[in-house]
Amino acid sequence: MGHIKMNDENFVISNLLKLTLDNMLKWEMKFPPRIITEKTENYIPYYYEANFNGTVFALYEQRQTLYDSENDTTFLGSLFRLSIVKYNHLGVVVDVYPFTADNALYPLYEAVKSSLFEVNTIFNPSFWNSGQ
Repeated sequence: MGHIKMNDENFVISNLLKLTLDNMLKWEMKFPPRIITEKTENYIPYYYEANFNGTVFALYEQRQTLYDSENDTTFLGSLFRLSIVKYNHLGVVVDVYPFTADNALYPLYEAVKSSLFEVNTIFNPSFWNSGQ
């Protein structure tokens, strides 16, 4: 696979965001596969997967210690990552291709969380009129 340019990444992120907002792409919260959690001190609190046209996309937040060279300090920060995941015939993750790690993923990340929690339903009057 050749080098991926920023425009290519933005194209993929924009399309995933549009499909998610249009409810045409269903994301599922899962445990992150060992292949991305082993041998790392980074913490992955949220990991989501969606399958589109046979390609499994993984979107996750990776918390890690970051260094601020300007102030010579370290702090706990988050990176948002998008990867392509390959499963074998037994349903086990065998490879992960880290596509991008960028804060430009944040709107997609928030849209995925919102869709999974069905947050928009609480803004519909019928939600409040249906009783308990």
